[in-house]
Amino acid sequence: MIDGIVMDDRRARRRGRLLRRHLKGIVGISILAIAVFGALLAPWLTAHSPTVADAQRRLIPPAWAGGTASHPLGTDQLGRDLLTRLLHGARISLFVGTLAVVLSAPIGVAAGLWAGYRGRLTDEVIMRVVDSQLSIPFLLLAIAIIASIGTGTGNTILVLALGGWPTYARMVRGEVLSLKEKEFIEAARAVGAADGRIVRRHLLPHVVTTTSVVASFAVAHMILLESTLSFLGLGVQPPTASWGQMLSDAKSYVSLQPWLSVFPGLAIAVTVLAINFLGDWTRDLLNPQTRHL
Repeated sequence: MIDGIVMDDRRARRRGRLLRRHLKGIVGISILAIAVFGALLAPWLTAHSPTVADAQRRLIPPAWAGGTASHPLGTDQLGRDLLTRLLHGARISLFVGTLAVVLSAPIGVAAGLWAGYRGRLTDEVIMRVVDSQLSIPFLLLAIAIIASIGTGTGNTILVLALGGWPTYARMVRGEVLSLKEKEFIEAARAVGAADGRIVRRHLLPHVVTTTSVVASFAVAHMILLESTLSFLGLGVQPPTASWGQMLSDAKSYVSLQPWLSVFPGLAIAVTVLAINFLGDWTRDLLNPQTRHL
């Protein structure tokens, strides 16, 4: 009887540890799943257009504050449904953030691999480019690039990708410098393996784990940067729905119609927090020191 109670207590404690360990991942995945499905199904979830204005319905408050059920989160200063614009804005934020990471990570990883493995002149050239770019504040770099190529969703993605690759290059280079003197790399050289094969088959798999964790956090960072650029008028342009653009439009109505800024602000904060939770969970899951705790 006592043994059974002890075993049940151990199982309960083990379930509690597993739940605490995976709680961040569960919360992050759940929130992101809601955001992704809301973005994908936006045209079917609401009957309103995210861009068509209606002056007769401008600044309607949320349904629980005296508004109407047809506009559950209210309308903006042009009479556009706020829920509809939030859902369509999720498309922009998630798409831009994810694609910017997809473009910047391979460039940074490739640069870091060759800089760390080749060393000497290759390392000096790549790292000086990285240092030069990191010495320039991102907003100044973005303004300079956008002034040259113009605004828009595609150009915003390009700017974010160009601003994100140095982080991966510096991180991967540091890992490669410690890996390239290991015995398995020396053995590959001894049997005549070409440099390209060594980098692809022996070094790249060892940096994928760290890169994946950094990339998961970078998506949240890119969403914040996209919102910042759109807020400043340098990113996604109206009438396209964007969370940053919605905040910019709402800045003149903060005191009298606070819902205009509260909802897009919450959307940004909750999405970024969910991605950070997912990044923390991924890091703990892939870390050999904490995997079996």
